[in-house]
Amino acid sequence: MAVSIYFGHLLGQYLDQKTGNASELYSKIFTLVAVFLSIFMVIRTVIKSNSD
Repeated sequence: MAVSIYFGHLLGQYLDQKTGNASELYSKIFTLVAVFLSIFMVIRTVIKSNSD
């Protein structure tokens, strides 16, 4: 979970540097997307393990 969030943040930082974005918008967006995807995957795994 932490690794995917970290890579989302790194991708955002890369895009911010590439586009010259000083407000770090891409970094914030991709970090949040990675957090939501990680939470979704954990919830899906818990639901799947409970149904077995």
